[in-house]
Amino acid sequence: MKSILIVISNSQDNAISSLQLANSIQKQGNKVSIYLLQDGVFCSLANENITKSVVEKAIASGVEFYVLCDDLTLRGFSEREIIPQVHVSSYSELIDLMLEKCDFTIGVL
Repeated sequence: MKSILIVISNSQDNAISSLQLANSIQKQGNKVSIYLLQDGVFCSLANENITKSVVEKAIASGVEFYVLCDDLTLRGFSEREIIPQVHVSSYSELIDLMLEKCDFTIGVL
């Protein structure tokens, strides 16, 4: 089993296909983590948006989600506004995930 990190930094429109990719990778027996940064942070919001149900299904199937605190704040959101199972994170944790905890990183920019 491989550990795969998918970094999503684009808007919700392209994030759906990235989340579907994560689902496919996980179904092959791999551990998947998704890190949301830049405009990708919109996928972490708990309000009704086009990605919420897909994110919640991925979380229910074992995908771990992280959101960059700085980018969340820059876009005017707080930790209280995200899906509860999404971990608020820092750049140092992103680097740790990329270099220490995951075998591969896929960037969706």
